[in-house]
Amino acid sequence: MQTSDLDRYGRMHHGLVSFAHATALGMTRTDWNRLIADERRFEVLYPDVVRVIGAPTSVEQRIAAAVLAAGPGACASHRSGARVWGAPRPDDDPIDVMLIGRTRRARLTGVTIHRPRNLEDLGTSVRQGIATNNPLRILTDLGAVDPGGVYDALHHFVMRGWVNVASVAAVLDRHSGRGYRGGTALRNALEQWLVDGKPADSELEVRMRKIVDDHGLPPMTFHAEVLGFEVDFLVAGTNLVVECDGWTTHGVDRTRFLSDRDKDTLLISKGYPVQRVTREMLLFRPRVVAERIAGSVWSFAPALARRHLADRPDSVLGAALPDLRSSPVARGAQDRS
Repeated sequence: MQTSDLDRYGRMHHGLVSFAHATALGMTRTDWNRLIADERRFEVLYPDVVRVIGAPTSVEQRIAAAVLAAGPGACASHRSGARVWGAPRPDDDPIDVMLIGRTRRARLTGVTIHRPRNLEDLGTSVRQGIATNNPLRILTDLGAVDPGGVYDALHHFVMRGWVNVASVAAVLDRHSGRGYRGGTALRNALEQWLVDGKPADSELEVRMRKIVDDHGLPPMTFHAEVLGFEVDFLVAGTNLVVECDGWTTHGVDRTRFLSDRDKDTLLISKGYPVQRVTREMLLFRPRVVAERIAGSVWSFAPALARRHLADRPDSVLGAALPDLRSSPVARGAQDRS
């Protein structure tokens, strides 16, 4: 076998080569020992794992080397697993590697080896060329070593569609009562993704609930059922529907886009005005969102607006009142109320 084969292999695998890789390419143990003794070409990182000299160094390379050194069945987990899946993690994180099977032994300098008693929800896949645990199990384990990092990891995984809030709640229930050390951190992170005790479908619904609370809008029913449809929010005591639109969910999918518009026209025809709010507005213009919803409340439910403003004088309804009291729509709604 040509040593150039190892160089080529290393360039495709984070600049790393292991003895297991070399044997697959036809190298003997004697050949391997002779080869890695050449410090001009290889740097020994762990027993039977070397870095090709000149290959860029990275945190991912350190994680990959540790997983290779731990042997078959090892995978990145906890902090390292979260990073491999792209969640924000500090560069000086300890390296976490999980070994399945209580009889396995591995001692690696600078690496935290985890041997789980609870084998539920384990399942590895390859990300960035590294064997790593699945997002649900990473969330389950991360709180035991870094409670403060759980929310960011959950947010990252939910936003990319790798988990949803309901699946995380289910895995939390499965692992509770088993000496589960990371449960409190995951539960606290999960609560930030609940709206009125129900799992949110997206970050946008969580943002909408925050806008309602921060700006003193009238109460809204989350995931209300209207004429057989589930809507994101229904302003309590009115027929006003508020829908939160993300481009990837409601824009790119043509079928979903057409279905949304069909639902809107039906609801409007039956007396349920629909106000759609985009992701960009929810994230970057929350005050404008609040003012426009307040304007709709004055237009379609002025009596409710007056009562709510009396109960909460700091409500955004107060800012919306001057422009809308004189509008034809508002006058007509006031006459009807």
